[in-house]
Amino acid sequence: MAAIVRPEAVELSPSQPSWVTVRARVSDISYLGPHASCVVETPDGEQLAMNVRSGAVDHMLNVGDSCEIGWPHSAMWVLPVDPTGFAAAHPDVAPAGV
Repeated sequence: MAAIVRPEAVELSPSQPSWVTVRARVSDISYLGPHASCVVETPDGEQLAMNVRSGAVDHMLNVGDSCEIGWPHSAMWVLPVDPTGFAAAHPDVAPAGV
């Protein structure tokens, strides 16, 4: 299975206790006026893109900063992974359950 979450559904420092939350580190950030486009990396190396609204945090984010991100369960789409297609795209990673 693979989970997909749109960048606009991901929030920095989510305050909802029922949300999916993940610790991450900022790997890239671009300030674009009313929001910032941010890429974070989880401890297991997964990268997620997100949009952060200006004023959503009380300080400027910088590359290397640790943060917590999250999203509501309703924003997550779960899809089956085609093992053949996955293996072709990621020859160095064994699909789960194999």
